[in-house]
Amino acid sequence: MPIVRCGDSVYLEYSIPKEIDQKIPKYFYFAMAGELCSISGPWLFDKINDGDGVEYYDLRSGTSGWAAAFYATCKKLDMMWLYEYVIGLNWYDCDMFDEEIEKRIAKAVVKSKGNRANEYYKYVIDKVIEEGKIRVRD
Repeated sequence: MPIVRCGDSVYLEYSIPKEIDQKIPKYFYFAMAGELCSISGPWLFDKINDGDGVEYYDLRSGTSGWAAAFYATCKKLDMMWLYEYVIGLNWYDCDMFDEEIEKRIAKAVVKSKGNRANEYYKYVIDKVIEEGKIRVRD
């Protein structure tokens, strides 16, 4: 995490390392959104207006509910390597990691109006078919 000077100001800069980022599958964001909804309820995906006309999503990153959803998602998807990476970060890098994941969830899940057969749906269907738990219907 570099400290960046911009004129008289400084700020922290963080980006998910490429070797970690490339291993996060698209279905992770849908699964994480599902866990967040299970913990906090669907109201979590409502747009918030800041009073000045700016709308945004606040998925409550940095809270214990977020942490529980993140752990549950990593465990469910057999991605404990990602959980271990995150708990090894300094708190400020962890907060910035969470913010990046929050933006990706908002973009991929909340704002998208695409096909309902999302990446997580495809992942789950493929997994249960592979395990012989359901059969493909005509």
